[in-house]
Amino acid sequence: MNKKIKILFVSIFFLSLSLGVFAIIVKIQKKRKIEKEIINMPHFKLSKIGEAGEINSDMLKAYKRKYILFFNSECDHCQYELESIKRNIEKFTEATFLFVSGEPASVLKPFYDLQHFKEFPFYMASDPDFAVKNAFDVHSFPTTFIYDDKNQLLKKISGEAKIELLINAK
Repeated sequence: MNKKIKILFVSIFFLSLSLGVFAIIVKIQKKRKIEKEIINMPHFKLSKIGEAGEINSDMLKAYKRKYILFFNSECDHCQYELESIKRNIEKFTEATFLFVSGEPASVLKPFYDLQHFKEFPFYMASDPDFAVKNAFDVHSFPTTFIYDDKNQLLKKISGEAKIELLINAK
């Protein structure tokens, strides 16, 4: 009887180990697939906050530099990064910023007004179903993607970014 129990436990152990390894491999493959997909700015369409209509990836193509920032309006690090960008906006020539949040428009509109988004080359959009967030594989806030004039990814920054890094990204 003891031998059967040992075989059962060993079998369960190796099955669990195999499933764990399989899950890790699947996760790595998914991450690599997304990394390949975001090298070129993915197509997306979102509802704008602050003005009627939609914003999509094609509307950003005219700019030499595109900053797509995933944020939450209550995130202190996100607010600090926003304030840092606003203080240094003159250093971002021919650039635009798209701030994307999963929060509903009813939460984002007061934040948009409070932060005076209309005074800057900023767009804000709501992604309530997280489709764009998931397409970019965002797991923390803030996360910033910087694209060049050819819509090629220059840099992905997870977490609060120093202003110098945003300005000098290559």
